[in-house]
Amino acid sequence: MDWLDKINITAIALLSLVTVGLMTQHQLTTSSKPATSKVDVIKEKARSYDLQFEKEAKIYKDVITLKNEEKYPEALAKLEEIKTSRPGLSRTYVHLADINYKTKNLPQAILFYRTAVEMEAEYVDKKSPLKIGMQIKEVVNEGKIVFEKAISSKAADKETRQALKNVYYLQRRLAGGCE
Repeated sequence: MDWLDKINITAIALLSLVTVGLMTQHQLTTSSKPATSKVDVIKEKARSYDLQFEKEAKIYKDVITLKNEEKYPEALAKLEEIKTSRPGLSRTYVHLADINYKTKNLPQAILFYRTAVEMEAEYVDKKSPLKIGMQIKEVVNEGKIVFEKAISSKAADKETRQALKNVYYLQRRLAGGCE
């Protein structure tokens, strides 16, 4: 046996030892984790949605009351407070979009729906309890008609073109497309 064979045998033995050590370590780390079934995962996700809904109900209680009373300026002011104090909440943009749609500010409503969908993709997921696809679809359909008519009549400004791009984005997302 020459020196090259001795080096090869030593390398193979070392690789075998390292492999056994890694497999043992992997077995120890995976056995310590509790096994979770699909049912457990679904129940946990449902609990997280319930907690999210409860949290949002507390945060947006005044906004919803003002919206129901059609006091839109006050509701917008309250939403601006929430937006500055809690900037990561996507539901704020859903409420802003809804109020802007009800006050006939279609470009702003579309922009806020787009922002909400970009922040929380589950708003357009058909299987999600967060789905608000019908609300968005209503605004998208109206926006598509209004903005395409404005562009075809050559009376479109930069804002109208951007609003139409936002309409097309939301339409793609509602159809199940990606960003």
